[in-house]
Amino acid sequence: MTRACRAISRYTKVKFVGLCYGIYFQLASLAKFLEVKPQDLDAKAAGLNHLTWIMDLRFKDGRDVYPVLNEKLRKTKRLLLNRPYIGDSLERGY
Repeated sequence: MTRACRAISRYTKVKFVGLCYGIYFQLASLAKFLEVKPQDLDAKAAGLNHLTWIMDLRFKDGRDVYPVLNEKLRKTKRLLLNRPYIGDSLERGY
């Protein structure tokens, strides 16, 4: 994406913002782990470049996902879908 943004900036006068779409992969992984559809989750995320943090995560009905996620992580005692950046050690630390 960086190269695309650089080219747009350098060769056009288009005003734009380059956004990392990695959040969608994170939501898909979380949805699979929670056994729900990705569209059943609503996230507010922030970050810089590809370091995205989910600041608020709710089910579409407004319930907070974190208590459900924390309980499931405690029960499974394993990394979430073999992705170390969403593992239980990261969840406990932040």
